[in-house]
Amino acid sequence: MDWCCHQRLMARWWRRWRSTYIASLLPRNKWRNNGVGPKINDLVLILEDSRPRTRCPLGV
Repeated sequence: MDWCCHQRLMARWWRRWRSTYIASLLPRNKWRNNGVGPKINDLVLILEDSRPRTRCPLGV
């Protein structure tokens, strides 16, 4: 597999992961409001469109 093909596969995987997995973690307040969210000292992933996918910082 050449480098360009590998990059395309990784980009496709990343888009799918962001659109499905990350979206499943976000509460949908329109349908439910049970107050579940990050708590103090929880480890969270900070997603920023301006950063590369390998450089997403973690927050506490």
